[in-house]
Amino acid sequence: LRGFGIGEPVTNSSGEYTVEHIPRGETLALKLAHPSFAQARIDEARAGSTNADVTLYEGVLVTGRVLATGTKRPVSEALVSIRNANPPHDTATAVTDNQGECGVRLMPGAYMYKAGGARFESAGWKALTLTGELPIKQLEMYVAGASEVTGKVLDAKSGDPIEGARIYLTTDGAPAAMARTGPSGEYLLQAMAGENTVRLEPAPGYLPPTTPGTRFTVPEGERYELP
Repeated sequence: LRGFGIGEPVTNSSGEYTVEHIPRGETLALKLAHPSFAQARIDEARAGSTNADVTLYEGVLVTGRVLATGTKRPVSEALVSIRNANPPHDTATAVTDNQGECGVRLMPGAYMYKAGGARFESAGWKALTLTGELPIKQLEMYVAGASEVTGKVLDAKSGDPIEGARIYLTTDGAPAAMARTGPSGEYLLQAMAGENTVRLEPAPGYLPPTTPGTRFTVPEGERYELP
Protein backbone atom coordinates (compact mmCIF):
# COMPACT_ATOMS: atom_id res chain seq x y z
CA LEU A 1 0.00 0.00 0.00
CA ARG A 2 2.78 2.41 0.89
CA GLY A 3 4.25 1.96 -2.58
CA PHE A 4 1.06 3.41 -4.05
CA GLY A 5 0.94 6.32 -1.62
CA ILE A 6 -1.73 4.70 0.56
CA GLY A 7 -1.20 4.58 4.31
CA GLU A 8 -1.53 1.20 6.01
CA PRO A 9 -4.98 1.17 7.65
CA VAL A 10 -5.08 0.43 11.40
CA THR A 11 -8.20 0.01 13.52
CA ASN A 12 -9.05 2.58 16.16
CA SER A 13 -10.31 1.95 19.71
CA SER A 14 -13.74 1.13 18.28
CA GLY A 15 -12.34 -1.47 15.89
CA GLU A 16 -13.08 0.74 12.88
CA TYR A 17 -10.74 1.31 9.94
CA THR A 18 -10.63 3.31 6.72
CA VAL A 19 -8.68 2.66 3.53
CA GLU A 20 -8.14 6.04 1.91
CA HIS A 21 -7.44 7.27 -1.63
CA ILE A 22 -9.03 4.31 -3.41
CA PRO A 23 -10.47 5.19 -6.85
CA ARG A 24 -14.26 5.19 -6.93
CA GLY A 25 -15.76 1.91 -8.07
CA GLU A 26 -12.60 -0.13 -7.51
CA THR A 27 -12.75 -3.47 -5.65
CA LEU A 28 -10.11 -4.43 -3.07
CA ALA A 29 -8.98 -7.60 -1.35
CA LEU A 30 -8.00 -6.96 2.27
CA LYS A 31 -5.94 -9.01 4.71
CA LEU A 32 -6.39 -8.33 8.42
CA ALA A 33 -3.71 -9.24 10.95
CA HIS A 34 -3.32 -8.76 14.70
CA PRO A 35 -0.85 -10.51 17.05
CA SER A 36 -3.67 -11.74 19.30
CA PHE A 37 -5.93 -13.10 16.55
CA ALA A 38 -5.82 -15.39 13.54
CA GLN A 39 -5.28 -13.75 10.17
CA ALA A 40 -8.49 -13.04 8.22
CA ARG A 41 -9.32 -11.67 4.78
CA ILE A 42 -12.04 -9.88 2.86
CA ASP A 43 -12.04 -11.06 -0.75
CA GLU A 44 -14.08 -8.18 -2.17
CA ALA A 45 -14.48 -4.73 -0.61
CA ARG A 46 -15.74 -2.00 -2.93
CA ALA A 47 -14.52 1.58 -2.60
CA GLY A 48 -17.09 3.66 -0.74
CA SER A 49 -18.48 0.67 1.14
CA THR A 50 -19.22 1.11 4.85
CA ASN A 51 -20.00 -2.53 5.67
CA ALA A 52 -16.62 -4.24 5.11
CA ASP A 53 -16.86 -5.82 8.57
CA VAL A 54 -14.98 -8.88 9.74
CA THR A 55 -14.87 -10.89 12.97
CA LEU A 56 -11.48 -12.03 14.21
CA TYR A 57 -10.93 -15.24 16.21
CA GLU A 58 -8.00 -16.34 18.36
CA GLY A 59 -7.48 -19.45 16.24
CA VAL A 60 -4.44 -21.65 16.84
CA LEU A 61 -1.08 -20.24 17.91
CA VAL A 62 1.57 -21.76 15.63
CA THR A 63 5.05 -21.40 17.11
CA GLY A 64 8.15 -22.34 15.19
CA ARG A 65 11.87 -22.74 15.73
CA VAL A 66 14.38 -22.65 12.88
CA LEU A 67 17.69 -24.48 13.34
CA ALA A 68 20.76 -24.95 11.16
CA THR A 69 21.19 -28.44 9.75
CA GLY A 70 24.15 -30.18 11.36
CA THR A 71 24.97 -27.71 14.13
CA LYS A 72 21.32 -27.32 15.26
CA ARG A 73 22.04 -23.73 16.19
CA PRO A 74 19.08 -21.30 16.11
CA VAL A 75 18.80 -19.21 12.95
CA SER A 76 17.66 -15.60 13.35
CA GLU A 77 15.93 -13.49 10.69
CA ALA A 78 14.60 -16.55 8.88
CA LEU A 79 11.36 -15.95 7.01
CA VAL A 80 8.76 -18.60 7.86
CA SER A 81 5.91 -18.81 5.33
CA ILE A 82 2.68 -20.70 6.04
CA ARG A 83 0.43 -20.99 2.98
CA ASN A 84 -3.18 -22.12 2.93
CA ALA A 85 -3.42 -25.38 1.00
CA ASN A 86 -6.76 -24.30 -0.50
CA PRO A 87 -7.45 -21.43 -2.93
CA PRO A 88 -6.75 -18.55 -2.88
CA HIS A 89 -3.67 -19.87 -1.01
CA ASP A 90 -3.26 -16.78 1.18
CA THR A 91 0.00 -16.75 3.13
CA ALA A 92 0.97 -15.74 6.65
CA THR A 93 4.62 -14.92 7.40
CA ALA A 94 6.77 -14.45 10.48
CA VAL A 95 10.47 -13.69 11.06
CA THR A 96 12.52 -15.54 13.67
CA ASP A 97 14.14 -13.72 16.60
CA ASN A 98 17.66 -14.22 18.02
CA GLN A 99 16.57 -17.59 19.44
CA GLY A 100 15.34 -18.76 16.04
CA GLU A 101 11.74 -18.60 17.23
CA CYS A 102 8.58 -17.02 15.83
CA GLY A 103 4.81 -17.34 16.08
CA VAL A 104 1.62 -16.60 14.17
CA ARG A 105 -2.07 -17.30 14.76
CA LEU A 106 -4.11 -19.18 12.15
CA MET A 107 -7.60 -20.56 11.77
CA PRO A 108 -8.01 -24.39 11.71
CA GLY A 109 -7.36 -25.82 8.26
CA ALA A 110 -4.78 -27.39 5.93
CA TYR A 111 -1.54 -25.51 5.30
CA MET A 112 1.97 -25.86 3.86
CA TYR A 113 5.01 -24.28 5.50
CA LYS A 114 8.70 -23.66 4.87
CA ALA A 115 11.55 -21.46 6.09
CA GLY A 116 14.08 -19.57 4.05
CA GLY A 117 16.26 -16.53 3.61
CA ALA A 118 18.77 -14.95 1.27
CA ARG A 119 21.42 -17.58 2.08
CA PHE A 120 19.50 -20.63 3.32
CA GLU A 121 16.46 -22.81 2.61
CA SER A 122 14.47 -25.55 4.31
CA ALA A 123 13.73 -28.85 2.58
CA GLY A 124 10.65 -27.83 0.62
CA TRP A 125 7.05 -27.30 1.67
CA LYS A 126 5.78 -29.45 4.55
CA ALA A 127 2.14 -30.24 5.26
CA LEU A 128 0.48 -28.78 8.37
CA THR A 129 -3.03 -29.59 9.60
CA LEU A 130 -4.62 -27.49 12.34
CA THR A 131 -7.71 -29.14 13.78
CA GLY A 132 -8.36 -26.54 16.46
CA GLU A 133 -8.48 -29.21 19.17
CA LEU A 134 -5.24 -27.84 20.66
CA PRO A 135 -4.64 -24.09 21.18
CA ILE A 136 -0.92 -24.30 20.29
CA LYS A 137 0.98 -26.10 17.52
CA GLN A 138 4.78 -26.26 17.62
CA LEU A 139 6.97 -26.63 14.52
CA GLU A 140 10.69 -27.29 14.12
CA MET A 141 12.41 -26.50 10.84
CA TYR A 142 15.95 -27.14 9.66
CA VAL A 143 17.68 -25.02 7.04
CA ALA A 144 20.90 -25.36 5.07
CA GLY A 145 22.81 -23.06 2.75
CA ALA A 146 20.91 -22.10 -0.39
CA SER A 147 22.26 -22.67 -3.88
CA GLU A 148 21.15 -21.77 -7.39
CA VAL A 149 20.18 -24.47 -9.88
CA THR A 150 20.13 -23.60 -13.58
CA GLY A 151 19.48 -25.51 -16.77
CA LYS A 152 18.12 -25.30 -20.29
CA VAL A 153 15.30 -27.15 -22.08
CA LEU A 154 15.84 -27.76 -25.80
CA ASP A 155 13.98 -29.40 -28.67
CA ALA A 156 15.40 -32.93 -29.02
CA LYS A 157 15.42 -32.73 -32.83
CA SER A 158 16.20 -29.13 -33.74
CA GLY A 159 18.08 -28.06 -30.62
CA ASP A 160 15.96 -24.93 -30.40
CA PRO A 161 15.10 -23.57 -26.92
CA ILE A 162 11.64 -24.37 -25.55
CA GLU A 163 9.77 -21.61 -23.76
CA GLY A 164 7.04 -22.26 -21.20
CA ALA A 165 8.13 -25.67 -19.90
CA ARG A 166 7.61 -26.13 -16.16
CA ILE A 167 10.44 -27.33 -13.92
CA TYR A 168 9.51 -28.73 -10.50
CA LEU A 169 12.08 -29.05 -7.70
CA THR A 170 11.70 -31.44 -4.76
CA THR A 171 13.99 -31.69 -1.73
CA ASP A 172 13.89 -34.78 0.48
CA GLY A 173 10.66 -35.77 -1.28
CA ALA A 174 8.91 -32.47 -0.49
CA PRO A 175 7.89 -29.91 -3.15
CA ALA A 176 10.31 -26.98 -2.94
CA ALA A 177 9.98 -24.71 -5.99
CA MET A 178 8.70 -24.33 -9.55
CA ALA A 179 9.99 -22.34 -12.50
CA ARG A 180 9.12 -21.83 -16.17
CA THR A 181 11.65 -21.69 -18.97
CA GLY A 182 12.09 -18.33 -20.68
CA PRO A 183 12.57 -17.53 -24.39
CA SER A 184 16.11 -18.95 -24.25
CA GLY A 185 14.83 -22.20 -22.69
CA GLU A 186 16.68 -21.44 -19.46
CA TYR A 187 15.37 -21.66 -15.91
CA LEU A 188 16.63 -20.73 -12.45
CA LEU A 189 15.69 -22.28 -9.11
CA GLN A 190 16.85 -21.73 -5.53
CA ALA A 191 17.50 -25.02 -3.73
CA MET A 192 18.62 -26.25 -0.35
CA ALA A 193 22.13 -27.69 -0.37
CA GLY A 194 22.08 -31.48 -0.50
CA GLU A 195 20.08 -34.01 -2.51
CA ASN A 196 17.41 -32.59 -4.83
CA THR A 197 15.33 -33.76 -7.77
CA VAL A 198 14.01 -31.82 -10.77
CA ARG A 199 11.09 -32.97 -12.88
CA LEU A 200 10.20 -31.55 -16.29
CA GLU A 201 6.63 -30.93 -17.37
CA PRO A 202 6.87 -30.33 -21.12
CA ALA A 203 5.41 -27.36 -22.94
CA PRO A 204 2.25 -27.91 -25.04
CA GLY A 205 2.96 -29.97 -28.14
CA TYR A 206 5.87 -31.91 -26.64
CA LEU A 207 6.06 -35.41 -25.20
CA PRO A 208 7.19 -35.96 -21.60
CA PRO A 209 10.85 -36.97 -21.05
CA THR A 210 11.77 -40.66 -20.94
CA THR A 211 13.00 -40.35 -17.34
CA PRO A 212 10.59 -39.04 -14.67
CA GLY A 213 13.18 -36.90 -12.91
CA THR A 214 16.85 -36.07 -12.42
CA ARG A 215 18.42 -36.52 -8.99
CA PHE A 216 21.51 -34.53 -8.09
CA THR A 217 23.46 -33.16 -5.12
CA VAL A 218 23.83 -29.39 -4.78
CA PRO A 219 26.96 -27.92 -3.11
CA GLU A 220 26.24 -25.25 -0.52
CA GLY A 221 26.40 -21.66 -1.71
CA GLU A 222 27.30 -22.53 -5.31
CA ARG A 223 25.62 -22.25 -8.69
CA TYR A 224 24.86 -25.74 -10.02
CA GLU A 225 24.15 -26.20 -13.74
CA LEU A 226 22.20 -29.25 -14.87
CA PRO A 227 23.08 -30.80 -18.22
